[in-house]
Amino acid sequence: WNKKRALVTLPEMAEYIRANSSDEDTIAGSSTVAPLLALASGRRLAGDEADTNTKRFRTGVLNEADYWDAICRDRVRFIVSTSRSFFTPRRMKGHPIVQRWFRPVKRFDDPQIRHGGTYRIFLFERTQEQAVDGRVCL
Repeated sequence: WNKKRALVTLPEMAEYIRANSSDEDTIAGSSTVAPLLALASGRRLAGDEADTNTKRFRTGVLNEADYWDAICRDRVRFIVSTSRSFFTPRRMKGHPIVQRWFRPVKRFDDPQIRHGGTYRIFLFERTQEQAVDGRVCL
């Protein structure tokens, strides 16, 4: 039954990303939404990393410092934040890298993807325009 659900805000989110980034910019974040947004917006996933499941970070399979280094070297423009992900809005607002190099710019409330509630998707946009030593953050 949940395969019949649709992310109805996908076209709006993809258009926002396209309009506010260049072809060279990338996106990162919640593994439940970021890969789909990358496909829909024509942008690549930063660091070519699609699986950012919390368990990969907690077990050490994906080292967080290495991840941030990789995406900052890969022109990350947007961080996609959702609840029940490694990139929760609360964590992003308190994360030192996000606090220093990103700002919250948009919230999308999807009324259809979840049963019995709204699914909130937040975009954090990079504030640094030019790369320094090959990085746009860190």
